[in-house]
Amino acid sequence: MRLVRVFVEGNSSLKLPIRQFIEKAVPESHGCIRIQLGKNKDETIKDFLRTLRENPGANVVLLVDSDAPYDGRLLENLRQGATWQNHAPKRVSPTRIHWMVQVMESWFLADGAALKAYYGKGFQASALPTRRNVEEILKKDVFHALNRVGKAGYDKAAHAPKILELLCPETVQARAPNCKRFLTALRALIS
Repeated sequence: MRLVRVFVEGNSSLKLPIRQFIEKAVPESHGCIRIQLGKNKDETIKDFLRTLRENPGANVVLLVDSDAPYDGRLLENLRQGATWQNHAPKRVSPTRIHWMVQVMESWFLADGAALKAYYGKGFQASALPTRRNVEEILKKDVFHALNRVGKAGYDKAAHAPKILELLCPETVQARAPNCKRFLTALRALIS
């Protein structure tokens, strides 16, 4: 088994739940995953690229919000951005770059049972979008739905870590193709 560092944007409260979600989805990754959090998307990308520049053979992947639909141009747009232009080594395999489309919270909408378990009696099932592929739900609509699904609304800092802990990876992968792609790539990197 090989150690894989996953560069993710987010605060420290997400570190353990993200690793646990990965380990539930890819049991053979237990003990092989290190989550490297960046303060924001640009810092996360810079950290990822710096690691590859300093150690081209590093077993690392990038996982960030796309903040937009998966249109086949996300990687190209990333490579055109100033952060990439100023910090990237000559070659970065596209298999090392993964997206939470459109945001991490899209994964939450994929698993109504996890949301019900989290919000309990305050859960409003009627607020969940019915779209099969949750990655097709616009970012603003994801947050709108999450604000309605629980009576208290959605607070990222307070709710996201706990909801992540409840997610069923199989359920999320069935409704979020880029999540499935990410976890499949991790499985290959570890073995």
